[in-house]
Amino acid sequence: MGNTISSYTYPDYGIERCMNEEEIHEAVSAAGKKAKIRGLCKKCDYIVGWFFLDQEVFRRTFRENWGAKLQPICDFKVNELRPSCTVCNFLYSIRPKNEENEDESFFRLGRSTVGHIFDYMHTYDNIPIFYLVLGDTFNFGHRRIKSPRSNTFNTVFSFSDADAYKDGVAIRRLSSNADLSLVREWIRLCDDNHNNSDFDCLPKVMIPLRGFTVIDCEDESNILVPGTASMQYITLSYVWGAELSDEVDQFGRLPATLPNLIKGVVEVVKALGYRPRMVVQESLEMNSVHLLQWVSNIQYEIENSVWNTRGWTYQEALLSRRRLVFTETQCYFQCDAGGDWSVREGCRMESIDCDLITRRESPYKNRIPIIFPPRPKRFIDDELKSFESRVSSYAKRQLSKSSDVLPAFLGLLGMLISECSGFHGHIYGVPIFEPSTEFLSTDTTGTLITGIAWHFDTKFNTSEDVTEAAIPTRRRNLPSWTWCDWIHASPSPYSIKWKRNILNVGLMRRDIVCDTALSMEFEDGTILPWPRGDNVADLTQKAMGIGNVHCLHIVGWFTHLSIPVNLNPGRSWQLWGPYGIESVTMHWLRRLAKEQGMNVTDTKEYVFKAWVFAPVIEPSFSPRDSWNDVHMMLLGETSDPVTFERIEVCKVSIELKGGEEGKERSVKNIAEMFGWEMKAFKLA
Repeated sequence: MGNTISSYTYPDYGIERCMNEEEIHEAVSAAGKKAKIRGLCKKCDYIVGWFFLDQEVFRRTFRENWGAKLQPICDFKVNELRPSCTVCNFLYSIRPKNEENEDESFFRLGRSTVGHIFDYMHTYDNIPIFYLVLGDTFNFGHRRIKSPRSNTFNTVFSFSDADAYKDGVAIRRLSSNADLSLVREWIRLCDDNHNNSDFDCLPKVMIPLRGFTVIDCEDESNILVPGTASMQYITLSYVWGAELSDEVDQFGRLPATLPNLIKGVVEVVKALGYRPRMVVQESLEMNSVHLLQWVSNIQYEIENSVWNTRGWTYQEALLSRRRLVFTETQCYFQCDAGGDWSVREGCRMESIDCDLITRRESPYKNRIPIIFPPRPKRFIDDELKSFESRVSSYAKRQLSKSSDVLPAFLGLLGMLISECSGFHGHIYGVPIFEPSTEFLSTDTTGTLITGIAWHFDTKFNTSEDVTEAAIPTRRRNLPSWTWCDWIHASPSPYSIKWKRNILNVGLMRRDIVCDTALSMEFEDGTILPWPRGDNVADLTQKAMGIGNVHCLHIVGWFTHLSIPVNLNPGRSWQLWGPYGIESVTMHWLRRLAKEQGMNVTDTKEYVFKAWVFAPVIEPSFSPRDSWNDVHMMLLGETSDPVTFERIEVCKVSIELKGGEEGKERSVKNIAEMFGWEMKAFKLA
């Protein structure tokens, strides 16, 4: 920083050369002596020079590899801290508390750079930063120092210096209250700079909403008034506490007793800012250097908040075009411009004050993290991947009412329909995309099969992984073929994925869809065929307009999949019957069979009924045997012998023997080889 000092003069070699341990010791010692700080204990007198090193010297104390930029300085025992030592007092006041049952009698002082500890890559590599972590010398060695994203430590501190603006950024000291003038400035900058077609910080088309009401904050009686399409308003996204009455009196007034949070927000809107309770930060001033406690990590604070675990708040955050988030330590602002990966002008945080005038080059844009993902219009190259990401993030949230799983996601689905040209709609959350020759099926029937063939991305590596995994359960609110009706845990530890390359793929682009017929039966008895040649957009809109789907009618290849009760633990892949199956898949299916209460056959097997919905079969151009993948949906029985429920999807392998070189087998030939039969059934 501008006021940091160091009397260490390094030899005449390239500035990029890293210092060795002896040179580091000399530089720290010289800086400490030059500072002339009095009243320090012996240990702090030795280390105080670290706080006065010149930035360039500090940076050269690290090796060039990225992983070496978390380095310990020394360890402290709480009972050995000297009350008369100013550095000891400062470190004791900000030491990390016991969050993971660590021993609080020891803590370690370490050093890093802002760029490394906050994941800004090389942008902040010249700015020193220090941190405290629980643990002693023996049990918390250098190699076990964790990222600040974990709970292991939450104390980070650094310099506060006005001269930091020479680098386009300064560390702003936080007060006990939110800086309302700063928040207003963020909003003004967004209003002035983002009012064009590139960003959607404010809606360009005002849509009237039926039954939309707002609180008139100018009226002391808190009257509810009808909202209008042109009205500016602020919404509050927060986690509800105790159940409250939502009734209003005959004059449209809210209940006399409101939660303190609601009362506070009303005052906030009046003042065009917020006044939440904040954490007062500790600081220490030594001569010309001011050490200031930093926040742990704004991204960590938001991502690990209770608010971020709730289902309804997910779409509330993503649908908002401008967001102001309050954590325990500071405010964070992100508008629609913050969702553009090439622009960082849409993200603000209280503790980092960026130079908003100077236009920085690309490496200097990533000063402040993007917390909320961009709107789907910025993912036009792979809309299904964007959809997967949204569903997986949402599935990790928790809902108080299981029946809310679809309503709490409908807003996002509506946004996808309006902003993704290839997303035509959904059936109970099952996505219907435009057929694509690159990723998705090239016909209408295949798009529906792709939608219902989602899976939990468990990534099992060993049988122990399978044993420890949670068994997915049904909510029993929706059909079994939608991801909305399943939960793998609460919250789910696994992403939800769709296979994009299993239909209409291969050199000859052959698949099983040509032999499969699908239709939808609605609760009113209407049957809507889903033929492969129809326009998928028109068909989807028609289905969404009819009403609730009762079940799917499927005519497809039906078979049985046997899984042995006793598995060979020493093999990663096993041949069982006509199919080759990975051992972890066998272990998983065996667990599911037990959970389903399936009977064991006389041959010591569990036998699943299965719909073969996607074999990936290539014509063989070699007389040698050829293995091909087959995708099956495992089905559970119901009281109706022709109606089944989805249990799981899995992949097995089949071996095609004895074919002539270059000769293509038909799906019918393959079905005869493996005992598949064409069958009509219902999927509920």
